[in-house]
Amino acid sequence: MIAIDVGGTFTDIIAIDDRGNIKAAKVPTDMKATENSVIEGAKRVGVKESRILNHASTHGLNAILTRSFPKVAFLTTEGHRDILDFARAWKPMDALTDANWRRGCGDSGRPLVDRYLRRGIRERMTSKGEVLIPFDEQQARKEIEVLKKCDVKGVAICLLNAYVNGEHERRLRDLVKEIMGEIPISISSEVSPLGKEYARASTTVIDVIMKLVYGDYVKRLRRGLQGVGFNGDLNLVDSAAMLIPTEVAMEKPSRIMYSGPAAGTVSCIHLGRLIGEDNII
Repeated sequence: MIAIDVGGTFTDIIAIDDRGNIKAAKVPTDMKATENSVIEGAKRVGVKESRILNHASTHGLNAILTRSFPKVAFLTTEGHRDILDFARAWKPMDALTDANWRRGCGDSGRPLVDRYLRRGIRERMTSKGEVLIPFDEQQARKEIEVLKKCDVKGVAICLLNAYVNGEHERRLRDLVKEIMGEIPISISSEVSPLGKEYARASTTVIDVIMKLVYGDYVKRLRRGLQGVGFNGDLNLVDSAAMLIPTEVAMEKPSRIMYSGPAAGTVSCIHLGRLIGEDNII
């Protein structure tokens, strides 16, 4: 079994055989094509003999933190395009009267989606999933045409109350595909069909960004590993440090954003138990 963590500086590789023998390798991460570092490291520890390769990465998280990802757009119910800036209304007690207070992890100063790429769609579902304002297809087409002119590479769709009834989101996705072609699209009624608009919206935006970060990468990685003789199971680590097949992970890739930190934390806990140490960094 081979386990790999792709970091911003190095890619670390560990291989364990059926007799418990361990091989390790460290390869500088090729930031322009990180799959090359994974393939090179896997070759060094004997990838042809492996049946399983487990893959963790900080690549997606780094892309979010540094805002280094392709241009994405956000479609939501008309009048609500600033939901990504508003976030949650909750404030700590000492901030209620402080006009200068800002959330430490807020992104209104450098949003994941620029405001001109957040477009409102004329429609509205009630909290019971009933149509209050019909879906305005003509208006939606005009907004999508704007995004096409802006050379957007991915689209996140989060309409109000879509977690109860995602009909309008699905129709909007069809229109995006029709006008913009086969670009990555994420809709909130499939990615995170839960109440609380900001959590659902932000998760959907993260999901489409992770599709752009990992989508082609996973395909290139699979082809490259097959080229050096690996035909086993390729798993990704999710944000709860669970191993999931790449095909399943890419259905909702928002779940793998914290892959690297989650894997490292859980591994350290496991190591601490093995050596009898419950206070470990």
